[in-house]
Amino acid sequence: ARDRALAEVQNAAECIKSLRGDYETAARRLGGAWDGTRWVLEWDDAWSQTPDAGAYRLEVLPGPETELLGRAELTVYTAAGEVLCTLQTAWQEVDVHE
Repeated sequence: ARDRALAEVQNAAECIKSLRGDYETAARRLGGAWDGTRWVLEWDDAWSQTPDAGAYRLEVLPGPETELLGRAELTVYTAAGEVLCTLQTAWQEVDVHE
């Protein structure tokens, strides 16, 4: 379960980094839901995505942003609330000059 959780966290981290923190688009690409404060994906015991409370839950929380740097923390939990893994990721924001 931990190995699969790490793979899912890495996939979500790469997705959110490539989209520079566009969580809504990330949810459309990989599944789950963005509620405006966090992106949540859930899986059943066989690691098939489910919209309901599953056996595993990935929460992606935007981190504190600094100038030109976006951040997120990704954590996978079991249904019992045990943390399987946590990953922090960051990406460079684009500075737009007109």
